[in-house]
Amino acid sequence: MNFGLIVSKQHPPGVSMVDRFREHVDQVRAARDAGFDLIVMGQHYLSTPFQEMQTLPALARLAAEAGTMRVGATVILLPLLNPVDVAEQVATLDVITEGASSSAWAWATATRRTRPSASPPASAWPGSSRASR
Repeated sequence: MNFGLIVSKQHPPGVSMVDRFREHVDQVRAARDAGFDLIVMGQHYLSTPFQEMQTLPALARLAAEAGTMRVGATVILLPLLNPVDVAEQVATLDVITEGASSSAWAWATATRRTRPSASPPASAWPGSSRASR
């Protein structure tokens, strides 16, 4: 059985985001030391009245503390983003984690339904040096 940690990056107005992010770093270290297998963050926009940091840069920083845990984004809202930029950021996260990253993509159809799609494992990418993690 594998265990993962969903890092909630949504915080009330008025709290220090620097302090909250330090707590996230501590949470990831504790999860790593406890033998967890995965850390993930979701993506949201306009979470009024809450404060929220961006997913991929935050995950890149947390990856430094993750050890052998996989690191991923639970959902990336592609219709709101430049797909080339997202591809480069996700590829960079994959390099930072040495192939231990994964992400789920979501896009909206004309009826506004969301269709998730898991990204391929790192071993499926050309040039990947890791068969699995």
